[in-house]
Amino acid sequence: HTLWSGALSMSREERRCETEGGVTPDAASRAAQFDVLQARLAEQFSFDENKQRILQQILEDNEDLRKQNIALEMENRRLQHTLDLDSRRHKELLPDGEVRISDAYDWIVDIQLLSDVSKEGWKAE
Repeated sequence: HTLWSGALSMSREERRCETEGGVTPDAASRAAQFDVLQARLAEQFSFDENKQRILQQILEDNEDLRKQNIALEMENRRLQHTLDLDSRRHKELLPDGEVRISDAYDWIVDIQLLSDVSKEGWKAE
């Protein structure tokens, strides 16, 4: 009964195509639309995959750059420390025979590091 009612709603052209084993114009149009939509979907999927690959590469490059930055910061600290030490050594180098006031202070500090003489006598700690 539903097949018959469906057949009644078909146009003459659709019935003729169906009886001759052909494809109705409406079905051909739907098939063409389906093909277009399927092609669009495939293109979108390809675009998304490409976008994901690019994003992954960017994230990997970012991680590499972050590691390089950390290594450069560590090298910078090491070099700064070396410069500070060289600067101190340079300041400590004096012409022969010249005495600095801080030498006496350093000597007193060294004595205090050995021990508190007034309480325990001389001893190395």
